[in-house]
Amino acid sequence: MLAFRAGCGTLCHSFQAPERNSGYTLNQALLSESVALHGFPIPSIAKEADTTVPEESVNLHERVKVIEETTITWKQMWTSLGVFTAVVLAISGLFYRSLIPNQISAGITDSPSLKERFGVVHDELKSLGGKIDKLQLTVSATLHPKIVAAAIKDITSGDKASLTKTLPNARNLLEVARQNKIPIPVKDMKEISKPLFGYYKNANTALKHELWLTFIGLANTKASTDSIIYPLSEGEITKAKAANNYFENADIDLSTRETWKDTVFKNCKISVSAPDKNLILDNVRFFDDEFQMLAENETSRKLFQTVVENDTPTVSAKVAVFSVGQPVVKETNPVTK
Repeated sequence: MLAFRAGCGTLCHSFQAPERNSGYTLNQALLSESVALHGFPIPSIAKEADTTVPEESVNLHERVKVIEETTITWKQMWTSLGVFTAVVLAISGLFYRSLIPNQISAGITDSPSLKERFGVVHDELKSLGGKIDKLQLTVSATLHPKIVAAAIKDITSGDKASLTKTLPNARNLLEVARQNKIPIPVKDMKEISKPLFGYYKNANTALKHELWLTFIGLANTKASTDSIIYPLSEGEITKAKAANNYFENADIDLSTRETWKDTVFKNCKISVSAPDKNLILDNVRFFDDEFQMLAENETSRKLFQTVVENDTPTVSAKVAVFSVGQPVVKETNPVTK
């Protein structure tokens, strides 16, 4: 028993690593000597240790390279999954757009009851289409310029107390005329606008606001309907382009110039940023434009009134003149010759 313990102690001692000058290499000589002394004949263990225990360290770069080459990254996986999903959706869409409608159509044709029901729906839709056509003709008849003008006159003919409530309806009709290019006669436009401009000065705040929005509606409608009553001629376009005063689909600030002469504004958005500056119009066409002066001021009000009540296609007026002429200085001691 004592001999066995001694042998085990010697064997365990023999597996203790020596100084690590060569990494984790086993001491082959010591192992062979201890085993031979105690009767454990394993002559090949030293060779096996040489082949299984690494010398120094393993080349980690080579292993990492192998792992990188054999591993599918998340990015590659999601890309593959996305392509697969797109293919599945495309096939499904083709199936639902072509195959299923054909099968439904075939099913309706093969089923007498379904065919009868869908026939009734078809007839009702056809009848509804005819009624819509008749309704459209009726509405078109009511959109006659005289009828629309009479309706606007009726709405705006009330006293000041009622205008606050009725003017929104008048603006709705003006917008209908503008969108549908209903050419309201100039005479009717003047009869509609003149009383409203007269109310503005002494109106209360609420009525002033409603009147101002209506002035914008009147000016926009007039610019639109004038494009029907007075089509733009090639001569006007040529003349305006020659003077570099032809503007189309542009944002125009009238305050950028004191005088606009021989100018055509077509499909433009018109504004006045500086109402305290002079504004003179000389042979100017507002052709299907949109006025956007939401700030209430006297210059814009005069511009609205000039455009709405103008009898000719071109506008010529001194809308705002604030300049004061130089005073005349009298000579107290005239020089005699």
